[in-house]
Amino acid sequence: IERGGTWDKGKNCETFNPLGPWLVTADEVPDPQRLSLRLWVNGELRQDGTTAEQIFPVGEVVRYVSQFMVLRPGDVINTG
Repeated sequence: IERGGTWDKGKNCETFNPLGPWLVTADEVPDPQRLSLRLWVNGELRQDGTTAEQIFPVGEVVRYVSQFMVLRPGDVINTG
């Protein structure tokens, strides 16, 4: 995962990233590798994919990010 860049660390600063109003807890997600991801900008669909299409599996991303910052229940990791 480490490629010498700072994109991952820059997008995941502690206390950063207001989100909402729709968030769910881990117990509501049976398989984090099978989540749909969609992004709309001004009513236009700009991205449509799944977590299965990510380069690195969700568990690997969590393991990696936890090496340089403390992760707590409810934290969100931005990947793209």
